[in-house]
Amino acid sequence: MTPKLHSQKQSHGSKGKKKSSKANNASKRPEEPPATKTPLAPLVKRAPLEIKHPLRDSWTLWFFKFNKSNDWSDNLVIVYTFTTIEDFWALYRYLRPVSNLSPGSDYSLFKTGTTPMWEDTNNREGGRWIIKSERQRRTINLDKMWLELLLFLIGGDEEIADEINGGYVNVRQKFDKVSLWMKNRDKKSLITQAGAAFKERMGMDRKESIEFEFHEDSCNRSSSSAVFRYVV
Repeated sequence: MTPKLHSQKQSHGSKGKKKSSKANNASKRPEEPPATKTPLAPLVKRAPLEIKHPLRDSWTLWFFKFNKSNDWSDNLVIVYTFTTIEDFWALYRYLRPVSNLSPGSDYSLFKTGTTPMWEDTNNREGGRWIIKSERQRRTINLDKMWLELLLFLIGGDEEIADEINGGYVNVRQKFDKVSLWMKNRDKKSLITQAGAAFKERMGMDRKESIEFEFHEDSCNRSSSSAVFRYVV
């Protein structure tokens, strides 16, 4: 009897299917995720390259180094003016620490447009709160006090900010001074409020006191003795 061709065809077909299956598996690749249809350019344009946080006021940092060959005002120079928190910290990291300054040096930070001098029109009718620090404690206290003064100034407490002009740190042989300069000496309530906040920010004990002197008294006195008008 002649073999059925149907069986032979079925056998050949089965082998062909196996080879085809192996070939398909070899050529099969992992599926790639569909390409996004959202263009990236608009997203990049919307994202700001740098976000800065504006301060309430513009501030200018000054540096003074005593040189008897020059007029006092010639020894006073502008270091930098800034208007944002980020620019403030960039400046602060750049500055030489106060504790490394030589005696006769000052840093001061004042609202832009006000010169750190008694004679300036914005300072003439005002005065200053003064905190003294012993020279022996310079490396411990002074850098921290200077930073706290800076943060106190740029923080812009709304109740007293308009009455504050700026602040100083003075490095001297016997002792150092940190001072807060106020605009109007006659506004006693705001001055004492600012003085109490300043004292607290400096980390002083409540039992300790700080004094306020008028710039007019400082200009007119003929000796080193100061006249203190307010105390907190």
